[in-house]
Amino acid sequence: MTTNLNNTVIKVLNAEHGKKVIQWWKDQGVDTFNFEGDSIDGYYGLVNNKFDYYFYSPHGSKVIELPDIVIPEERMYSRGEVENIIKLAINESKTSYFYIDKMGLNKWIEKHL
Repeated sequence: MTTNLNNTVIKVLNAEHGKKVIQWWKDQGVDTFNFEGDSIDGYYGLVNNKFDYYFYSPHGSKVIELPDIVIPEERMYSRGEVENIIKLAINESKTSYFYIDKMGLNKWIEKHL
């Protein structure tokens, strides 16, 4: 789970939007428990490292909109980190080539570093 999302919530506009919000949190590696996104007029989010539905925006939390969060944050890696990442990826690859998209790479790196 990306820790930079702690104390972040998304206001749900309607049931369809709520499902997209839940899916986005899942894509970020957050355990959304059994939430389906059908609660509306409130906020889904991660506050104090706990995912939940909130009737109001919790004090100190950052409210974001779904379109604003589609592109993941960039991260700089040291040369040593990059070399280790490449070595691990080659060792784990079952073929002589592989593909990892940007989000997948970030999750893979977090898991291995």
